[in-house]
Amino acid sequence: MQTLADIDFAALTQRPFHPSPAAWEDQVFYFFLLDRFSDGNEAGYRDNSGNLAVGGSTPLLQSADHGNAVGAEADAASWRDAGARFVGGTLRGAMSKIGYLKRLGVSAIWVSPVFKQPPWSDAYHGYGVQDFLAIDPRFGSREDLHELVETAHAHGIHVILDVILNHAGPVFSYAADRYPTEHGMDPRWDGRPYPVAGWNDAAGQPSLPYGQPVNDPDAAIWPRELQAADDFSRLGRINNWDWYPEFIEGDFFDLKDIRLGEGEVDHFRISPALKTLTRAYQYWIAYADLDGFRVDTVKHMEPGATRYFTACIHEFAQSIGKEQLVDDHDQVRKGDHKARFCAGGGTRLAANVLALNALTLGIPCIYYGSEQGLDGAGGNDRYIREAMFGGDFGAFRSRGRHCFDENHPIYVELARLLGVRRQHLALRRGRQYLRAISGNGHDFGAPRLIGSELRSVVAWSRLFTDREWLCAINTDDTSEQAAWVGLDHDLSPLGHALVCLYCSDPARIGGRLEVASPHPDWHAVWLALPAAGCAVYGPAD
Repeated sequence: MQTLADIDFAALTQRPFHPSPAAWEDQVFYFFLLDRFSDGNEAGYRDNSGNLAVGGSTPLLQSADHGNAVGAEADAASWRDAGARFVGGTLRGAMSKIGYLKRLGVSAIWVSPVFKQPPWSDAYHGYGVQDFLAIDPRFGSREDLHELVETAHAHGIHVILDVILNHAGPVFSYAADRYPTEHGMDPRWDGRPYPVAGWNDAAGQPSLPYGQPVNDPDAAIWPRELQAADDFSRLGRINNWDWYPEFIEGDFFDLKDIRLGEGEVDHFRISPALKTLTRAYQYWIAYADLDGFRVDTVKHMEPGATRYFTACIHEFAQSIGKEQLVDDHDQVRKGDHKARFCAGGGTRLAANVLALNALTLGIPCIYYGSEQGLDGAGGNDRYIREAMFGGDFGAFRSRGRHCFDENHPIYVELARLLGVRRQHLALRRGRQYLRAISGNGHDFGAPRLIGSELRSVVAWSRLFTDREWLCAINTDDTSEQAAWVGLDHDLSPLGHALVCLYCSDPARIGGRLEVASPHPDWHAVWLALPAAGCAVYGPAD
């Protein structure tokens, strides 16, 4: 499929589609980079039916396997280099792990971009698209995407696809004429366009006349409607990431900025390229029965472009029966030091962090591998993008071992937490209030740092239909902590009780907390939590 004209939208939309969820806030998202999730060749995991999988060749990672890829410096260098390339995750591999995600409590998967990259590119993350109407063959086929979505839907899981609007892959090269460096001219943004050497061919060389039609599916950009010279800004790379209009018009490093239009939001003039991309993404909704998109790099788009795209996508989705179509693996905030939470031995508190994710306002989103305590860290994004399935860039600096362990303590606790969230509407939609604590029942206040550490009970309420649920964690990973926790005077009167619905210490489940008045101004409960513990309490009546 090379042009939008090849698509028969009338035929494509004449079928029933999977309905959108009634409320997205009820869902639990799980994000994974497709190349780093599963290749489908694992052994000894539970398949989508819950049975022990047979036939795979990659065994489950054991503690003795940690570091098996980095024993010698040459091996470590090979492991590091592997992380900068495609390592083998596929759509069919992801399909084989739908049961693993369902049993964890996931109800929506957010998948990194799946569209075709230049064949010479190692952009495993998927954000440098060369063909917006094709699946990258390293990930699989369009039929594989359709089957992944179908399998997910059969297990009650929605599918959100990460998509890109404002840039394409390195589909052409500049003939830069200014800003010399020791490595040649540096085409950085200064508000003036750069000359273009040509479309990049299938080998990544600018051998094809820019702005002229190209027939090679591995060269230039597709669909053909995007091959006009004016479809790209051609203003060079972003150097100042917060300088307008540079961060709108400039290239993301070597990824080329697509001209989406211009003008103020209420008078935005939509470009042909934006219309083409919008129609292409409408095709994928209809073809694969997708439940929504997460739009990448919205900061780098004019509001008018964002409004046009979201309106058109919502309207198209509604026309086929999807009424509620929904509109962090980069760690940009950390600069050159990337690290998962469990890097440096944070595993004991990992369940608490996931509890904050699951039990506070908003839609929980789990970054792949968090449920297995992955501990990647380093000076590049690759180190927090380990391969769950092993391969040459496995987790915990390993090779050839997978991490789909449903007996892992973090997986088990997170599944329990998400089960409680699923059972109680208040934990998904209730209003939220941080609760004051007190050690003596007289002086109440917010939890405070002592020195540089917070080692105390941290509690918050979720209020729904005039009832109060209490959630709490112990940020001390070495000892039990206890405190008076203030409650709502009206919703938790004296004589009222809260019952334990979940606790990281299962022996405490079912226990009651009686509402007391340790001070005339306060209604409170005395709450004790085990080291690094978490608990959820609900109304006893």
